[in-house]
Amino acid sequence: NLGWRAPGWNGEDTYKLEVLDGILSNGFSSRLFQRLRDERGIGYTNGSFFDSFGDEGFFLIYADGFDPKRFEEAKEVILNELEDLKVNLVTDRELRKTKNLLISQYSDSLESLEFRANNILVRELDNEPYDFRKTSDYVEEITKEDVRYAAQRYLTDQYTLTALVPEGFKV
Repeated sequence: NLGWRAPGWNGEDTYKLEVLDGILSNGFSSRLFQRLRDERGIGYTNGSFFDSFGDEGFFLIYADGFDPKRFEEAKEVILNELEDLKVNLVTDRELRKTKNLLISQYSDSLESLEFRANNILVRELDNEPYDFRKTSDYVEEITKEDVRYAAQRYLTDQYTLTALVPEGFKV
């Protein structure tokens, strides 16, 4: 796991990070799945995860189920992918695909009364000016430049690395 501090739902970059998360790990054509699993055969599962708690949040990238001898290679592949996102803009196709998938997943979850109630509860407890009914609009506003900005600002060299490794393995 590589983890970074990120803003909470009150931050202006929340949806930029949601879309960045989607580009990295949403579906079989996501960047992490392609680079780690398809191209290198590293890891059984991999992905990223963005979550927040009021004013604070975190962004996590993970890979598991691989030969520990490939630890440094896995880390290098992940960091290289992040560097690419910091330097280059994502393609129009990649951004559109990610937005469509995020909006579709979100629309499906809105069918759950429990999901809606939990969203209202969490936002009320955190005193957040968030209207879950407008999530699709917020996602649609994100640009390629926003994705690059989020990668540059939040996925820096200042991360925490955690690893569950075999006894005697040196990280």
